[in-house]
Amino acid sequence: MTGLRVFCHTCLEQRGGAARVAELVRQGLSDPAGSDQGVTFFHSFEISESGTGPATVAPRDLGRAVPAGGLLHVHGTQDWEALLAGLLTAHPQGLPLVITAHDAGLVTGGCPYPLDCPAFASGCPDPCPRGFADSGRTRAAKAELLTALAPVLLSPSRWLAKLMRPVLPDLPAKVLPNGVPWPGVDLPEPKTPRAELRRALGLDPAARAVLFCAHGGFQAAYKAGDLWQTYFADIKALEPRAVAFMVGGQEARKEGDTVFWPYVPQEKLLDLMRAVDVLAYPTHADNHPLVVLEAMSAGLPVVSFAVGGLPEQVVPGKTGLLVPPGDHSGLSQAVAWLLHNDSLRRGMSRESLAYGRTRFTVRRLAREHRKIYETLASPRA
Repeated sequence: MTGLRVFCHTCLEQRGGAARVAELVRQGLSDPAGSDQGVTFFHSFEISESGTGPATVAPRDLGRAVPAGGLLHVHGTQDWEALLAGLLTAHPQGLPLVITAHDAGLVTGGCPYPLDCPAFASGCPDPCPRGFADSGRTRAAKAELLTALAPVLLSPSRWLAKLMRPVLPDLPAKVLPNGVPWPGVDLPEPKTPRAELRRALGLDPAARAVLFCAHGGFQAAYKAGDLWQTYFADIKALEPRAVAFMVGGQEARKEGDTVFWPYVPQEKLLDLMRAVDVLAYPTHADNHPLVVLEAMSAGLPVVSFAVGGLPEQVVPGKTGLLVPPGDHSGLSQAVAWLLHNDSLRRGMSRESLAYGRTRFTVRRLAREHRKIYETLASPRA
């Protein structure tokens, strides 16, 4: 297969989430030598944060923007109904189409995750218990459009694929886990010693550092950002040596044993992950979060709730700890226990690096995407 042309569309031009997965796939598949085995990518966004990237494309106009002979891969949108309807209008005879469901918005009446909503199983009836307008009609319309377009549907987790199955019974999703650059596979092993990274952060050798991280910081509702300081207070009471880094908010400051950082470049975040001792990730709902994979690639044990796709990433007792959803005191206790147990934590660090090396690399992510693209772009008899 030569000359693959892939048009990728995401909602936001940002480094996290769906846009980053799309960029990692591009990096893994683009041939720097320019040989005929390379893949040419075109990108579009609905909202450009930099103002210097590709031109923005409204959801309803995406179908007309796909290059001739191209293959479209949609990673996200603000308006699934408008985007899907526009594709069907512009390409009534069909379009080589891949859609990755990075959250559940593709099959709900508006929310990114149904959580424990009792109305989801019955078809998002109107009025929506969570206040999304016209949710029942919206969900039904998306399902009808998806059935007509018949895309290759991808899900990063088995959990989400199972959630989507009753809504889209004729479009079973292929599970394709996310990946991140992995040391020793996708990039060189880090050279800076951990002790040096800790000294640069001003960490006392006796300190036990816990990281909270999510885009939006305290405003990250699904990641329990509003509870981070409460969690840390409980952790500190159990492990007096604990210090915290809370990353992803709007400001940089230090308050007692807590350091607050805004959104930081990936390299700086990875250095921080290599320096601290535990990632506390109290997410209420999640699919297959990159931050968990990044922590594993840095040898950082993860403590989280057993929700969504987290059990497909974290192996309890080996690469981290999972507690029952909603067990807030249990999460704080698990973090404090790991901070206190140096030998267990070091073992989990080694296990995290080894476990992800064959499962969550960019090389594997790119290879599996190539297979899908080549199959979809092959001439049909």
